[in-house]
Amino acid sequence: MKTLSKIALAAMAVLLVGSVVCYHERMFADTAFIGFSIINNQEFAIQHGRNGAFISQLIPMLGAKLHLPLKALLIGYSVGFNLFFFAVAAVLVYAYRQYKLAILMALYYVLFITHSYYWACTEVSLAIAWMFLLLGTLLYFGKRKIHPAITLVPFVLLAYCTISTHLITLIPTAFLWLYFILDKDEWPYSLKQSILFTAVLAAVVAVRSLSTAASHHPYENSIVHDVTHFSIADIIHTFSSPVVTTFFNRVATIYWPAIPVFIAGIIALFRQGKKLLAVYSIVAVLGYIVIMGLAYGNLDNNVLLFHIEAEWASLAVIAAAPFVTAFLPAINARMAVVALSLLFVVRFLYIGNACSLFHWRVTFEQKVLAEMRKKGISKMAIVETAELREKLMLTWALPEETMLLSAEAGEMPQRTFFLVNPDDKDALQTAADPKMFKSAFGPIDKRGLNATYFAIDTTTPYKVVTYAELFK
Repeated sequence: MKTLSKIALAAMAVLLVGSVVCYHERMFADTAFIGFSIINNQEFAIQHGRNGAFISQLIPMLGAKLHLPLKALLIGYSVGFNLFFFAVAAVLVYAYRQYKLAILMALYYVLFITHSYYWACTEVSLAIAWMFLLLGTLLYFGKRKIHPAITLVPFVLLAYCTISTHLITLIPTAFLWLYFILDKDEWPYSLKQSILFTAVLAAVVAVRSLSTAASHHPYENSIVHDVTHFSIADIIHTFSSPVVTTFFNRVATIYWPAIPVFIAGIIALFRQGKKLLAVYSIVAVLGYIVIMGLAYGNLDNNVLLFHIEAEWASLAVIAAAPFVTAFLPAINARMAVVALSLLFVVRFLYIGNACSLFHWRVTFEQKVLAEMRKKGISKMAIVETAELREKLMLTWALPEETMLLSAEAGEMPQRTFFLVNPDDKDALQTAADPKMFKSAFGPIDKRGLNATYFAIDTTTPYKVVTYAELFK
């Protein structure tokens, strides 16, 4: 397992290198907006109380305070996510020697991942890394016979980072928690100690849940409501819901390596006499599918893949756990190396193939900025069309995306553009004011911009044009 864990760590290193190479492609939508906010305000930009996200924002935040070049900050933000993931995996391998956790962690980041690799800022992937650090710390301290009172300090901190960063992480955390307890070979704690840590974890979950309810955030609260208010009929219907049937189709076409991974793991558990673990894993997979059906039932293939993929990704932890804990240790060592390496290579091909869509966006924005430069336009609103919206996938953060691209190119003041609906009176009103920057969430004047990195033309309003008119 030590050799296999190093293969997993190498896979994490590949993803880390990719975060440097593809930093432009990953700097869109939420990532661009948050990155811009961090650099502009020189402070953390935590969304919806997901405090564990601070770890990915350290590089651009500190770099902005040190007035580092903008390109370094953008690369640093993209890299910050995968650097954290790699660091956690390295701790699991070299410090904690939790080889199975390291392999399982690496599989999470590839098994159900294609487009979401480029949607870097999703807090789910950050929460999963905190979860693996939490479990790795707990298992390591337990096997070293460190007193539970001492273990509780890092346990509470890591549990908070895990659950607060994204509530969906509760599902894979709870699954692995019980999985390790049932698999007595992996769990180093007595019954009393297990009850203690379980109670503490439950308390952290309760605090996070109460915080979510008190925040009145419509997105999270609506999902929690849908998952906790259901009937038997609702459960049955989840398997025919659009979000589930669409996922099944994608499993057959782009996530297909997960099928042999899951089947091999379940068979291995049965062969080793661990029938309870096998049944538990099957039920857990079905349970996750039901939860997704309840939470996102009507979402079909029209929903952006990177978004729904991030929600499905945690299923990899459940589906691959038997593969890592039962199948890989039981087969020939050379065969295990080949199987795991091939699995990572295949998934990397799918992730790499997804880059073209995001590269097109960057090329499009650079092309428009170049045409603006050619025609002496500093601020522009392009009349939106269905075709542009579809190709660009998400357009709400175009003001920040384009300003960052222009600033990185060394332009001062920057050029920026966004898509405008002719019926959006507020956007058109902002566009008519020469002193304002039309940001994703409202106008900003020059006093609201960090002069070290950003400036706008305050003498001319936004020029409203169609895409065809721009390139006449």
